[in-house]
Amino acid sequence: MRKLTVLVAGGIGYVLGARAGRERYDQIRGLAEQVKNNPKVQETAHQAADAAREHAPAVKDRLLP
Repeated sequence: MRKLTVLVAGGIGYVLGARAGRERYDQIRGLAEQVKNNPKVQETAHQAADAAREHAPAVKDRLLP
């Protein structure tokens, strides 16, 4: 069921993207690049990764007895 959902969502995204055209795609991609390269976003991503690494052993112990 999960694979079907992913395939359907991908198909819908493809159709909507094809209708929007290349210009809109480039516009969205540029905005995504700006967000990705934003220093605050980078800092938050690093903090999230550090927290995940720190808490991973405890979570693993709870999930895998």
